[in-house]
Amino acid sequence: IAAVIDEDAGEHAARLPFSDAYAVIYRQEFGGLAGSDNVLTIGVKGAPAQGWKVGYVSSTLARTTEVVGERSLSAEQAWLKAATNVGRGPASIVGIDPGGMQGDWRLLDVAGLREDQKVRPVGFATPRSGVVPAYEALFLGNGGEAMYKHVIDARTGRVLLRQNLVHNLA
Repeated sequence: IAAVIDEDAGEHAARLPFSDAYAVIYRQEFGGLAGSDNVLTIGVKGAPAQGWKVGYVSSTLARTTEVVGERSLSAEQAWLKAATNVGRGPASIVGIDPGGMQGDWRLLDVAGLREDQKVRPVGFATPRSGVVPAYEALFLGNGGEAMYKHVIDARTGRVLLRQNLVHNLA
């Protein structure tokens, strides 16, 4: 699998509590862009001395790996498109101040929101149009009343995916 990044499983393995089983997760890469949701997950059990047994495999890998088009939006513009999509954005990009970095996430200080907002470049694989250069944007509302993950087409600003991250118990 040529498009799977970083062959060192140690960085991608998490031991499951109270067992000798591990979940190993690899994220697909498209021309230097991490895939937004393209992963290979392998469940293994054992140890290096006794050997490993594969108990589970799941994949959302894309066949196509070619990125189609160029990015025309900034990270701040993409986050604003996402926030506007849920009716929570500031009036303009002027209310967004770039912050630092947290891993590959760009942190944004947004007027009226207590939490740092997050956005990062990704590749978004589509069934017919190849891999779209995109931004993954996280909207984090005050006090956790609203949290959304968006994938925004970095060429056009179109919303490709919106996922509510708040799970309510009624």
